[in-house]
Amino acid sequence: MMQLSLRNRYPHVVDDDVIGFDEHMQTLLTELIKDEERRCVVSVVGVGDLGKTTLAKKSYRHDTVKSHFYCCGWSSISQQLNVKVVLEEILKWISLTSSGMNEQDLMKELYNYLQEMTYGMSVTGISCLRPFRRGTEEAKRVNGILELSYHDLPSHLKPCFLYLGRFPEDRPIPRKKLIQLWIAEGFVSHTQENSRETLEDIGKHQYLAELIQRCMVQAGKEPLHPEAKDKHQICRVHDLMLDLCLSKGKEIYFLDVYDQRRQRGNVITYGRLRNGRLRRCAADIIYIDNTYRYKLLVKMSWGLRRAPFNYQNFKLLRVLDLENYLELYDENTTEEVSKLIHMRYLGIRLVPVISSSICNLQNLQVLKLGSFNSHGWLPETVTMMVQLRHLTISRNVSVAENFRVETLVNLQTFSDIPAGEWIRKGCFDNLVDLRKLGVKSTSLLQTNIILEEIVRKRSSSSSSSSSYDQYQNPIRSLCISTSEGFPNSIFESLSCCHNLHSLILAGKLEIVNLQSCPPNLTKLTLKYDISFTEDPMATLEHLSRLRDLDLRNCKYEGEEMVCSSQGFPQLQYLSMYLLPNIKDWRIDQGGMPHLKEIHLDYVPDLRRLPEGLRFITTLEKLKLKDTPLIKERVVEGGEDWYKIRHIPIVDTSYIVLSFKRHDVDGEYEFEADNEDAISTEELEH
Repeated sequence: MMQLSLRNRYPHVVDDDVIGFDEHMQTLLTELIKDEERRCVVSVVGVGDLGKTTLAKKSYRHDTVKSHFYCCGWSSISQQLNVKVVLEEILKWISLTSSGMNEQDLMKELYNYLQEMTYGMSVTGISCLRPFRRGTEEAKRVNGILELSYHDLPSHLKPCFLYLGRFPEDRPIPRKKLIQLWIAEGFVSHTQENSRETLEDIGKHQYLAELIQRCMVQAGKEPLHPEAKDKHQICRVHDLMLDLCLSKGKEIYFLDVYDQRRQRGNVITYGRLRNGRLRRCAADIIYIDNTYRYKLLVKMSWGLRRAPFNYQNFKLLRVLDLENYLELYDENTTEEVSKLIHMRYLGIRLVPVISSSICNLQNLQVLKLGSFNSHGWLPETVTMMVQLRHLTISRNVSVAENFRVETLVNLQTFSDIPAGEWIRKGCFDNLVDLRKLGVKSTSLLQTNIILEEIVRKRSSSSSSSSSYDQYQNPIRSLCISTSEGFPNSIFESLSCCHNLHSLILAGKLEIVNLQSCPPNLTKLTLKYDISFTEDPMATLEHLSRLRDLDLRNCKYEGEEMVCSSQGFPQLQYLSMYLLPNIKDWRIDQGGMPHLKEIHLDYVPDLRRLPEGLRFITTLEKLKLKDTPLIKERVVEGGEDWYKIRHIPIVDTSYIVLSFKRHDVDGEYEFEADNEDAISTEELEH
């Protein structure tokens, strides 16, 4: 079974509350198991949201189907079909290599393998029937309902909804970025009732929340890219809703779509853009299907090697998002961009030089910069951009010696910033709304200064006379990597930061105990030279709100880890990397009761999986890599099989195939199709 990354329709996601499909299900099952020699295709056709995918999932998971076919597979396909990618994924699923093959070779390889088998392949999301279905009366009714949903929106939500059309189809939309873009475009504003809240909170808890509640946007948590490991808060837009965004946006001149492949010339001039009638401008370059697509004025699909972008043709541009455009720019890029004085959001990387004239962007709220030059500098003139709310630097950028962060009084995000002379007493005094701070390569002295400044901060909403002030520290996310180590009292120092939810520490630190620590931590990452004098599990398990724990290359001389029956009451994600001494791991019954995922990477001496795993019924995924002593124990019939047979996904970093499920005395057992893997992300619980 396999799943393309372009869509989020997984057969293991069960729709338990679905009713009224019994008759359709029986019809579909009858068609699927007909005894015919020829290859057959059974189509489930209809307008969006009728339940086609749900019906396909229920039939796919049916025991009758599983037992009828030698092998079964699942594929979800984007409207931008890439046949080569689909074939490569199918070949991976059946354990065949596809390296270096062209499309014809892939077809031949697949044909040779499957020609003597009975096999079933479920393919969802095919959109070739879209033009047909739109002509039907049923489609007209659905479109009419969607139109009513749009017209029923309050006036302040309509542009927010239409703006979703600027994002590529079938891609997760990062929620934080979406809200930053809304604010940059001027869609989010204060009212008398929420005047003390930040625009970011208003955008999240009011604007986006209402669109989700109205079912016009789907919310979730998943990686932003197929290869990414970290999960982010995202949202998605249904195909039909996206169509509505685009059609309605064109109708009212909110957006337009330009495709260079269908137009002459390679530079769009401002005069061609409806004679200047479009005032709300956005530009993106994104990477899709091995081609660059350039998006201008909310949405554009240009295929190009390099952006033929004449900046002076877009003097009203507010948003320029080139973060995903990986080609190199010339030395004049930021110099040219700095002439776009109405810019509020700028994301650009791989520039050799960051011009000091960038300070001309006095309206800029979001700045995300990166350089491919190891001597790139963030000029001190950036400190003159007092409207900045989010500043993120990456890839080889250093900070100018005279940089003064304290002048950026509206700053909320100051992330991935190299340490420098800007770290001094009082540097954060004026940054009353600073929420996210990330600093790289600090000395011990600089780390101590940062901690002192954070601890004595107060948010803009707290009064100096309030006895509750110590709990109003605004810092929510803190990431520090140090070259000289952390003070041993760092957790105790941060214990007064009641709004601190995410903490990442990278560098030398000896953790003896955690009697005092930030009380509301939900995410903790410890890596590179963090050492535990006692069992890491016993040391951390009392963090009662912790949901995400990531231990990377930490030092512990002991050979056993134990999680007690009361340990980690809220933990959902556990990742451990490079723990070479651990031989035994025990989880007492009742420990980690809400755990969903475990990732173990290079724990070479671990002899067995914990017995307690069989009591954690919430587990959805177990990923094992470089754990050689366990590999043979987790196959069906292996010594640890009974501990994990209830887990839908067990990935041993080998080819992953599907299972047939059997009910045995009320419990689930799986029959593996191969011996190198246990299940896939598409398997049902």
